[in-house]
Amino acid sequence: MGECTIFTPAVQFLRGHRRLYHERARVRDIAVLRYEPATRYNNAKTHEQLMPFEQTLAVEKLPWGIIYDRQRAALAEFRIVALPEIQALSDAWLDRLDAFMRTGGGVIASGGAAGYNEWMRSATRTTR
Repeated sequence: MGECTIFTPAVQFLRGHRRLYHERARVRDIAVLRYEPATRYNNAKTHEQLMPFEQTLAVEKLPWGIIYDRQRAALAEFRIVALPEIQALSDAWLDRLDAFMRTGGGVIASGGAAGYNEWMRSATRTTR
């Protein structure tokens, strides 16, 4: 864009906040997981934690994005995956998060994260 005279709000924002985006390896560092079984079975409880968590990331200007449970390959785009009150989590996703952490990624879990499987039954997974 150089020094073109463009007056759209988006361009003005990007010019004013260039330091947040310029020469970054990743545009977003934190992924907030939206896992369908967790939001389907316990919608109110999940969003009670999820929405304030996302608002905090936005207010603090931390680069974040949403990742849905069917976006398996998208984990590589982020450094951290957040599970705010994602109570129901399948063994397949736990294995995926374990592999993500082994490659240097981080996981933030709050509340009763992964306390149940995808059918909202108590997790019986054994620790390794």
